[in-house]
Amino acid sequence: MERPKKQNTREVAYLKNLHDDVASQIRTFEFNLKMETIIISDVNDILQHIIQPYAL
Repeated sequence: MERPKKQNTREVAYLKNLHDDVASQIRTFEFNLKMETIIISDVNDILQHIIQPYAL
């Protein structure tokens, strides 16, 4: 059975940083998506109040 090769520590550090960056971007995207959803919901509520008096 072959012994596992030692990984290059520089490569491991690079991949860890890359992973952290991507994870951070995903969290930012999720936050922005939640904010956009809240804004769209608020705008929808406002429009409903404006349109409601004219509804049949």
